Amino acid sequence: MLKSYKSTTSIAFLIAAMIFTQAVAATSTTDQQITEAEARETQEVVQQFTARFLETKDLTPIVNELYVSDFMDRYKKARAADPDLNDASHVYFVPGLEYNSRLLKEANAEDWKRFYVAANNFILFGFISVIKKLPKDVDKLKVTDMYPASVVKLLSSSSSLGNMIEKEDRGKPISSIEEMRNATAMLDQANAMMRQQLHGKPAPRFDKESSIGLMKRDDFFKPLLVITDDQFFGFPKGTRLIEITTPLLFRLMLVRIDGRLKILWADPYTGD
Repeated sequence: MLKSYKSTTSIAFLIAAMIFTQAVAATSTTDQQITEAEARETQEVVQQFTARFLETKDLTPIVNELYVSDFMDRYKKARAADPDLNDASHVYFVPGLEYNSRLLKEANAEDWKRFYVAANNFILFGFISVIKKLPKDVDKLKVTDMYPASVVKLLSSSSSLGNMIEKEDRGKPISSIEEMRNATAMLDQANAMMRQQLHGKPAPRFDKESSIGLMKRDDFFKPLLVITDDQFFGFPKGTRLIEITTPLLFRLMLVRIDGRLKILWADPYTGD
């Protein structure tokens, strides 16, 4: 399953993880091998994911174009069926942000999708700030280098969102539909502020040739094949899943549906 552990990992932790990515080697999770055709198609999805976010600075068109159409319904049902999450008050969503498991049944897929997009847009903006500074001074980065002071101040005013920038103590989980919608609105506001700051500034360059070369040279970007040993997200036992990390440090989980590899889930790489 996806991460079922509880986490309040902050962006600061993710910076530390980035410093050591060259030392991370992918390990196979199955004796079967990814085919050459699967590897090529996986690279294409990674390039589209990366290019589209740098172009639009928004996950919304990526979700509409590259994701399994009902991915959020599948997420809700799979998580709600997990016995370890029964009545759990703190369930990991993205680094520094948690929710109450009741919301898996109480909030609809559209509210969840907007929440997912807003939260992950915010994380991606932080990653872009780091990537622009590579390969120097990564270990000297501060929160204010990644997010504008106005954004830091905005999220720090929320007991549920403050830990997304810098962990201080255990944050308050999102516990109602109203709180979910309010958190989404605040994250959307923060994302709009960051888009404004980035307006007119060049994005990190990830052209097709360099990204393919990077993924071939470094095992950190090596795709992993997973054969499910049970039903997973509504897909039957034996389904082939492919996991891969993008140059934007988001981990994609791909599944073939209607003849194409689509994104079943994507979330920030956290060093696990």
